[in-house]
Amino acid sequence: MYCSSCGTKMGEGKLRCPECFHFTPAFWLNLFSLLLLVTLVVTNFLYLWKMVPIVATFAAGMGFDLPLPMRLYIRVSNLSATIAFLALAVAIPVILLLKGRKVRVPSFVTSGKLLAVVTWVALLFSLVGIITGYVDVLRKMPRLIR
Repeated sequence: MYCSSCGTKMGEGKLRCPECFHFTPAFWLNLFSLLLLVTLVVTNFLYLWKMVPIVATFAAGMGFDLPLPMRLYIRVSNLSATIAFLALAVAIPVILLLKGRKVRVPSFVTSGKLLAVVTWVALLFSLVGIITGYVDVLRKMPRLIR
């Protein structure tokens, strides 16, 4: 792999040219995917913190249960928080054990493709959960108005 800016030969998986310090497209793909993933997590946290209690109070006041998509969204969020905690609990010791060793990371990880796909899937499921919850509430609105 060669630097697109200065033409210097770079090692496999490098995210920055050692000569001109030019960032590779893989770096930018990783950065933007990570920023999108962090934004998604913060948005979901705010949604669960602020919007779900409002919808739950509204549904309880009208005598309804929470819509099924909303209940699934809450359960999946709880499950993903548990999985993230367990993954972090496993990843930190593994990183510390492998810190001094030379480990070859697969190219699909360093290229940013894996993070981009994970971000896309997380965004898709998050949006589908939120939209179906609102569609279910809107379908019940004519009964509430009468």
